[in-house]
Amino acid sequence: MEASPGEVKSPLARRSARRFMFFALGVALAASLLVGAEAQAAPAPSQPSLAIGPEGSYEEAVQALALREIANGPGDPSFAPDDVVTRAEMAVYLARALKLPDCQYGDFIDVEPGDWGFGAIGALHRARLIDGTSLLTFSPGRPVSRQEAAALVVAALRYSVRKQGAEIDDSLTPYRINDWLAGFKDRGLIGPDYVCDVAIAYRAGVFDAPSEGWLLPKLSLTHDELAPMLQRAFLERVATRTAYPAAVDPVDAYPKLSRGSSGPLVLLLESRLAALHYPCGTVDGKYDYRTRDAVLAFAKYERLKRTGVVADQTWTHLFAARAPTPVHLKSGRRIEVDLTRQVLMMIVDNKVIMTLHVSTGKYGTPTGEWHIRTRTKGWRPTSLGPIWSPSYFMAKNAIHGYPSVPTYPASHGCVRTPIWVQNSLIDQIELGIPVDVFYNKAK
Repeated sequence: MEASPGEVKSPLARRSARRFMFFALGVALAASLLVGAEAQAAPAPSQPSLAIGPEGSYEEAVQALALREIANGPGDPSFAPDDVVTRAEMAVYLARALKLPDCQYGDFIDVEPGDWGFGAIGALHRARLIDGTSLLTFSPGRPVSRQEAAALVVAALRYSVRKQGAEIDDSLTPYRINDWLAGFKDRGLIGPDYVCDVAIAYRAGVFDAPSEGWLLPKLSLTHDELAPMLQRAFLERVATRTAYPAAVDPVDAYPKLSRGSSGPLVLLLESRLAALHYPCGTVDGKYDYRTRDAVLAFAKYERLKRTGVVADQTWTHLFAARAPTPVHLKSGRRIEVDLTRQVLMMIVDNKVIMTLHVSTGKYGTPTGEWHIRTRTKGWRPTSLGPIWSPSYFMAKNAIHGYPSVPTYPASHGCVRTPIWVQNSLIDQIELGIPVDVFYNKAK
């Protein structure tokens, strides 16, 4: 265990301290450079957009949807732009756009009378415009992917046009489908059940091609992308495209990203991590040590390999992930340290606001319900060397910044965090707040 402040050192500890003198000086210098670099971070440069809606159209679209009582109705969840769209929300917005009356009969065991969206889900299902995730379940809280959203909007648009005694031209041959999707690099990664509907949605002008050509079909749709899609499909005259997009070379997998990578996919990665409350520094499209630390925290929480590299499995989880949730339900500000996953979660009123990559005790960190006893900003000397901005939850155990934070337990009993993120964490820590330390065997 790291020594607590004011502890009387033994002769062995004093000799150890002398051995660590040069180490401590080196650590302090290196970490000071890191802290200084973080404080002087330049503003993020502009980056190409990966959104599938026209930029700057979100506010206008939300206002138009609200006027037509499609969004922001009584009892609606927040229509926050960065929040992912759930299946229940998608069903409600489409049912309102089509003016379908609520259905009073339930078809799924996980959607009950009284639940928000119950009537809309039943109405859409009975109109054969949406399916369950199984014969008995709807999964109302599951995020909707971009390709799923395209299919649902096309089905609803087809229904709307037919009610008016017309048809939309959706008779696309395989060759025409390929031509309409030629502008997307990852067209080969669209699910086979969605390929035709995505092509129809793009041809109908429901969404635009991102500037970099990445459709990201399995990425969870956000409200700022959904709003313009609904506006174009149901509030405006459908503007069918007449010219195929310029073809780009297809890919059969998303590229690996690691420290030193840069570009629009790194921007996407950082944006997703930040939205999921994994701090990654400035969202600037540059994969640096801060991005790597956030990727490690994400991999740990999702129980993936802890490599710091974004490859196929990480992409798959990233596209569908939701923000971490607390293991325990308690009010107020508090901390959970998951020794199994090796992550720390800062929680406010049962909402995780930060999930961090940490390293706990090599021979164990005491489990139990503790609280913050003391906290200090800056370097603090101990018998084992200096530690950065420690917050002690026991006499000899602290949450503190440290230059070395491996992916496995390696400390003397404390909870190590990366130095750069400890600066933000300690500002969230108050004296007396609870610290729950536990092993989590749940899969």
